[in-house]
Amino acid sequence: GGPSMLTEGGKRGILVPVSDVSALADKMLWVMEHPNEAEELGKCAGKIKEELSPEMIYGKWDDIIKSLFEQN
Repeated sequence: GGPSMLTEGGKRGILVPVSDVSALADKMLWVMEHPNEAEELGKCAGKIKEELSPEMIYGKWDDIIKSLFEQN
């Protein structure tokens, strides 16, 4: 769950273990060496930002709450 779900196994983002400086450096080098893929990851980051915007989250919660009231 969590961040790993958002990145979809590296398709939409890159994760590295906490405090793993070597892994972070490796991924940073990869990004610099793969500009096309990095651009796509950047586009995905924008989509993730939209998906997780407060407005979207509030809307989803509002839909859930309304559906609960409609069931009763």
